[in-house]
Amino acid sequence: LETDAEEKPLVAPENLSKMLQDFTAHFKGKFIFIPASRDTTASYTGFNPRTLILHSNLLGELRTLAQRGGRAERARWRKLRGFISRVSPAIEDMRVLDGDFTFGERESGSDFPICWVGGGHQELLMLIYQLVKQPNAVFGIDEPEVHLHPQLARRFLEVLKEITKNQQIFLATQSPIFIDRADLSNVWLIKKVKGTTEITRLREIEDLKDIVTELGIRPSDIFYANTIVFVEGPSDQIALSILAQKVGVDL
Repeated sequence: LETDAEEKPLVAPENLSKMLQDFTAHFKGKFIFIPASRDTTASYTGFNPRTLILHSNLLGELRTLAQRGGRAERARWRKLRGFISRVSPAIEDMRVLDGDFTFGERESGSDFPICWVGGGHQELLMLIYQLVKQPNAVFGIDEPEVHLHPQLARRFLEVLKEITKNQQIFLATQSPIFIDRADLSNVWLIKKVKGTTEITRLREIEDLKDIVTELGIRPSDIFYANTIVFVEGPSDQIALSILAQKVGVDL
């Protein structure tokens, strides 16, 4: 409540230290940070060399998971395959063939080694695997949009919401796609003002103007769209989105 009296802090200083200690104790060992520079560069030496950005240790874990017969491993593998196919319908299956981790393409029916697919699909595999592998962790992901074209990014965010519906997750992003599809109350704007860092929680639709300014969003950001639908206001956008979801149309 605002009063004419001198402004008081929301948390008494003597309680703040205790709160921070409790917070640290609760999340110790549970927080996993995935940085933006999360890929490695390894040249594939076989036919038609391509670039592999996944770490060899991760590929080893995936091969092991795909070939294990335990109930927990099979369940985790089914989840991973299902989420990957939902984000990218072009991927029909994943398997290990002759020691190579492969993606099965739906249209051609062919299997391709992971190093032959684009960075976006390799990125998705790494991120979704980490989330499925550690369902009780608190994740911080820096720039989840790396290597993802807009359609992949949109689908990935929807799957990300489902995977982490019972988890806490923090995303640091400069992508208008992730901001557009997030709940407004969960978006915080971080910016530099006169040498200091300001953190502001968005509360109203009008606050999104600050996001547009900070990110430098341009009309070219919608070039990947197949169709553009113009509506009169925010309520129409919400209603149309709900209707599209009900009839199975991905906006």
